[in-house]
Amino acid sequence: MEQTCVYPNEYNYNPQNDSVMSVASLWSAGTEYYTINKHDETIKNDLSQNDIIISGIFLAFFVLLIISSKEIFNVYPAVIKSFFTLKNHVKLEERLAISNQRDIVAGVVLIYYPLLITLTFSDVIVKKYNIVPELYLLIIFIGLTTLWLVRKGLFKLLSWLMSEKNAFRFIQKISYNYFISSVIITFPAAMIGFFWPEISDEIIANILLYCCLFVYFIYLTKTWQIIISRRLSLFFYILYLCTLEFLPIALIVNLILSI
Repeated sequence: MEQTCVYPNEYNYNPQNDSVMSVASLWSAGTEYYTINKHDETIKNDLSQNDIIISGIFLAFFVLLIISSKEIFNVYPAVIKSFFTLKNHVKLEERLAISNQRDIVAGVVLIYYPLLITLTFSDVIVKKYNIVPELYLLIIFIGLTTLWLVRKGLFKLLSWLMSEKNAFRFIQKISYNYFISSVIITFPAAMIGFFWPEISDEIIANILLYCCLFVYFIYLTKTWQIIISRRLSLFFYILYLCTLEFLPIALIVNLILSI
């Protein structure tokens, strides 16, 4: 069966008859029009508030550095001199006043890496992890503190098992020296992003990573020298690396990255 379609009204478009009112006829030339996304505006306000909190933490850290400036200026030369030489580490530990000041400085700069990571990669933290930067800063700080406590407990356990209290206590102490050294080395690299904002976060992260790995490698060579001097086996050193060095750090890093 043949079907036909009939349109009740036939419409022919005529540009001369059909006219569209211009925007100028609705709004005068002096009228301004804005499109505002309230959700984006809320996010910006939250980020601005987070920046204020982070800036306050940074200011508190700066004030803490000023308060500890005497200890810092006394400790830094001794730490730098002992970077490549194990004998200078021994001399530093023999000077009880400098050794105690070194412990104070290590505790002060513990906030350095959480603050550095949060300030440098705050945008990435918000986009990737969907948490506010100050919470991420707190998580990293708790992670580093936990790592320090775990290592301290493991050092005491090994000292008891191996009857080598002085050796492992010495390794624990020089780890503070290299932690401070890592701060000294990475600080200029961290300032690159502030003076040259066009440099990508990935490049800055790689520079910081390589600096930390370099310091960590020197630290591991010194632990090897200490353990060999105590006539402990290579197998024990490998066991030490896995137990006290690699495993705790891997767990903390995995915890931070998996949030």
